[in-house]
Amino acid sequence: MYSCQVAWFTHHKRVENQHYRVIESDTGRRQVLMLDDSGNVPKVRLTAPWLQWIDYKLCGNEPFKETRHACVCTPYIFNKYTGIFGLTGSVGGKAELQYLAKTYKALKFDVPRFLDTCHGDARKAVVNHGVELLPSAAAQIQRVCELAGQYYRKVPVLIITTGAAQIKQVLAELREGVGAKAGIPADEVQRLSQFDEKNRSLRKDWQRIIEDATRRLGGASDSRCRVTVTDKFGGRGHDFQVVDKESNANGGMLVIATSIPDEREWIQWKGRTARQDRPGQYFVILDEKSEPFSLPKHKKLASKFQALASAVSGSKFQAQMAMEELLLSVSDEGIGEKLKNFEGEQATGEKLNELTELYYKRHPRDFDDPWPREECLETDSKLRRILSDYTEAKPKEVAALAKAELDVELE
Repeated sequence: MYSCQVAWFTHHKRVENQHYRVIESDTGRRQVLMLDDSGNVPKVRLTAPWLQWIDYKLCGNEPFKETRHACVCTPYIFNKYTGIFGLTGSVGGKAELQYLAKTYKALKFDVPRFLDTCHGDARKAVVNHGVELLPSAAAQIQRVCELAGQYYRKVPVLIITTGAAQIKQVLAELREGVGAKAGIPADEVQRLSQFDEKNRSLRKDWQRIIEDATRRLGGASDSRCRVTVTDKFGGRGHDFQVVDKESNANGGMLVIATSIPDEREWIQWKGRTARQDRPGQYFVILDEKSEPFSLPKHKKLASKFQALASAVSGSKFQAQMAMEELLLSVSDEGIGEKLKNFEGEQATGEKLNELTELYYKRHPRDFDDPWPREECLETDSKLRRILSDYTEAKPKEVAALAKAELDVELE
């Protein structure tokens, strides 16, 4: 009853499109999803009692009580193995590498890309055309759309925005403002995202949109390409194949980013260009009023950023790369802070996982058995209480509880 009262009370404080979003799947089912701190739908769905209440209130989905009867902690499981081998396009920046080495005793080996091992022409480089800092969000969006207007006749354009709100603003400016003045046909500006403007799933359209993004339109006198507007969803995991000779002759697909994320994500974003030994290019257009520039701890970041253009000796390219590296280091710093806070959480998680494993060895059962079991009702209930109420406890507290409540000795 208490948890129901908390859910009812706290749901009043939640704001649509800030804390949650009502989406519609490709089967027509409506559901409320919790958003992350950036206002985006996270890869791993989040949950909370208030979310269940709103989901029932707005979509009619029957609420259910979520209860823990087991705990799985990734470091606890992975470190049971003598070794794990994996391949990835990126393991992130310095902070993530340090975290992986400390938590999993991981070693990193750089494997050369195939084209780098071949004789003859090297793999095509991705060209950085500029990292620009604008005084406002409006100026940022205008500049992004100006660049799209300059390039859409030459190459396919992919704009990676910060999220749903900015997608909407950029689409409007491309179709009705700067983009329209530049001659971009409104119906050749397309959206690539998990959900459309009415929060309906676009799953059925993703492949078509991706294929259309790189196709050349028109004839000899009005040759042009589409402009595709996306967010983090479209910045990774999708293969934009530019086979058009004219586009490749003009430098390949153009990516315009309105933020610089952490290094792992950034490598993926740049990876939308220069695919399969074809050229690629990008711009980064930032808003001085948004994060990280707007954060108190980075109040001098904008002046450092602007100073780099003249402070770095040598070519303009070196200056642009220095500005990019500065922003990546700031993102890496933020990742490091999050991982540091996560360490304590994981240490507790390892103890809870160990408790779960030892408890079920003592009280074995089949996977499909009802939970809690009638013959283990008291101890199952104690386990659930520990797993639910002590997720923020110190590892020593968990070990003491395990001994006192369940007579389980943890290492």
